[in-house]
Amino acid sequence: MRLKAITLMLSPIIFCCCSTKYITQQSLSYTAADKRETQFKQIASIIKSSKKALAHLGRERLWFLQAFKRYSYQRLPATKIKNGQYYYYSENVSGFYYPVLKRTPESSPNKPELFLNFNSYLNPAFFGPIGQLRISHDNLAVAFTVLSRSSGKHILFIYFHSPRQLVLISEEDCADLRWGNNHNRLYYTITKNDRPATLYSLLLRQHKIIENKKLFHEKNPKFYLDLKSSKSGNLLILESSSVKKSYLRTYREAEGLKLLIAADGFLHAFPVNDNLIVVHKRLLSGREILELKSLNGSMISKQLWQGDCQKHLIDLAVISNSIAIITANEFKETLLLYQLTSNQWITPNLSFDFRSMHMKLLPIIDDSQRNLIISAEDYLTAPVQILIDPSNGRIIKVVQGSHPPELKDKYIRKDFIINTEHNRKIGLTFITNRKNKGKIPPVLFKVYSAYGKTLRPHFLGPYFALLKRGYALAFVNVSGSGFYGRCSHQAAMNGHKYNSIRDFLIAIKFIIDQNLSRAGKLFVYGRSAGAITAAGAILEQPELFAGAILEAPFLDPVSLMQNKHFPHTLHELQEWGDPNNKKQLNLMLKYSPLNQIKPENYPNMLIRTSLADKLVPATQALEWSRRVLNQATNKPLIVVSLKSDQSHTGPERVSRDLYELAENFAFMLSCLNTL
Repeated sequence: MRLKAITLMLSPIIFCCCSTKYITQQSLSYTAADKRETQFKQIASIIKSSKKALAHLGRERLWFLQAFKRYSYQRLPATKIKNGQYYYYSENVSGFYYPVLKRTPESSPNKPELFLNFNSYLNPAFFGPIGQLRISHDNLAVAFTVLSRSSGKHILFIYFHSPRQLVLISEEDCADLRWGNNHNRLYYTITKNDRPATLYSLLLRQHKIIENKKLFHEKNPKFYLDLKSSKSGNLLILESSSVKKSYLRTYREAEGLKLLIAADGFLHAFPVNDNLIVVHKRLLSGREILELKSLNGSMISKQLWQGDCQKHLIDLAVISNSIAIITANEFKETLLLYQLTSNQWITPNLSFDFRSMHMKLLPIIDDSQRNLIISAEDYLTAPVQILIDPSNGRIIKVVQGSHPPELKDKYIRKDFIINTEHNRKIGLTFITNRKNKGKIPPVLFKVYSAYGKTLRPHFLGPYFALLKRGYALAFVNVSGSGFYGRCSHQAAMNGHKYNSIRDFLIAIKFIIDQNLSRAGKLFVYGRSAGAITAAGAILEQPELFAGAILEAPFLDPVSLMQNKHFPHTLHELQEWGDPNNKKQLNLMLKYSPLNQIKPENYPNMLIRTSLADKLVPATQALEWSRRVLNQATNKPLIVVSLKSDQSHTGPERVSRDLYELAENFAFMLSCLNTL
């Protein structure tokens, strides 16, 4: 009965991927009515056998879960928010993300006190984790969104501290929240098709809604809206993107909504104060510019920084009278500070150790703040926090996180830059146990190749348990990433994602040629857009791999880009290609994994997907597993873990996330018969 229920639950969505005139007959096969019954039976059989296969991993899964405890460490406190005389910060309780809000008096930083326990008001059985969380400027109210398990929407609440009262504001799917200059005015956005598209202004008086006015609405589903505000709350900035352009708009209560900039590219704004903003432009022409723009009527603009094809900006924050940016070029990251008072750039004197680590800006939201906080971490070093004086770039204090001190003595990190014959650069980081010297260890490859996102060095944490079992890790930045700036990203845009697959195979060949591993002992992990590169490499050379792990896999870009209900933006069409363009369609069919499956000996695969994933339909993972089994000339083990309530980002519980990671590692061991 349970198996029938799963099949019936799948039936409305398994064939929902749209396809039109340019879609080949092969990609239409899983929408043909006469084949539905057979396909249902095959998928149901895969799900049934997958449960049995996962059950056999129990012993090794438990070993990894216990090993994770050794490599767990206490993270430094999350970014704090200062209001009045208190610093506020959120913490995890019972495995959920951000359900508790604590505060620490400025006069007694070592005496934290509980400010709000959301579990006292909301039953975790019906509500998921907290999403957005904002404290009003006068410290009297907290606005937050929380996931409703029944509707799948992030509904909006306001908690008033005095008198204590929790008020439901909206049951629509809310995204960004911003307070006005006190707790009487709240601005928030409502999403449509997973895209924020409507801006509301909420007026409160004595904890009651007086007015809920719509300020901006975009009917076109191919649209995206983001919201920012100055620290005083008097200035709002709306960042939006459609298929053709990006826009910046400003809003003040006295002036209303005004269009500030429209450009062919991507625009992001960061308020300095109510009359001055920093604008980050990434144009389709390839230029990347940072400008300082005045809003006091003169509309004066001043260019502060310009990137190039190699150097690009990865983080930005405005603090006091300074603008802090982090730029990246290959494996190196650099912190720069621009002084608004002296109009000059300062390069803080950070040690080489920090420059080789991944840095993230963590400014405290407070008008009186004087110092900048940076988080820095490495694969073998847990995050540290660096306190910097932005006026002179001097390091004031370094706060170390707690982590096992012997990690760098036990493990080796090697960085490689591979130059291809097509003048592209591939970044490869290889990490292995020193005990593997003279051995050929199995290697887990992690790859992501879209949106200019680079795999930056993050502390490995539970991955050390896998290294302890004699495995090695390889992190690969190929075309489509931002490893070599805009050049790397552009090399895989407009349908040219096959370049990412080709680069990944070059990186694998490099590892084999260096005698760091060999064919048949390799594993690949691909999540979301990274699954296209992982699956593409498997289809090109399946003999290299012992197994693959695909999570929330994006495997059919042609059909999804043609789906009129999917909210395309300029970003996505530029990223994957336009199927309505015949030239780009041919390029897309070349790299689309679901269109390239052919008779081969395929490796074992663990595939995770969810029916509640609104970004990548579960149909893609299910159809991929069915076609691979039908075309395989051997008998690979295809394990499908199908959830019904997980979003695209994965488990909402920390414990569940670790459980699935342990299951991934146990699956890898089973593929090499080392269980």
